[in-house]
Amino acid sequence: MTLNSITMQLKVQPWARERRNRHDFIMDLIEHKLINGYTPLNRKTIKDFIDEYNTCVRYIQIAQKEDESLQGKDYKDGKVLVQQTVLGLGYETGYKEFNNKVKML
Repeated sequence: MTLNSITMQLKVQPWARERRNRHDFIMDLIEHKLINGYTPLNRKTIKDFIDEYNTCVRYIQIAQKEDESLQGKDYKDGKVLVQQTVLGLGYETGYKEFNNKVKML
């Protein structure tokens, strides 16, 4: 996958712009690639799949950051969702800022 191919797919398939659909979108892209190549399933194939998946996630993030029209309706909620998850897991907020202040003293 390339950044251009991901960007084109996001333009053609608006459903893929939503965070909740990202996994299905990437699976469709990779599945199409694997099936067309008749790739047997083995350790290398699985590693290649994971690498390809991570690359697709990065390309989607870059494309959505560069072109706001490719952002889903929930794009702006990302920071809030991350903060809620972090708090839900029991982590303390402000740890990084606190450490920076301590280092300055």
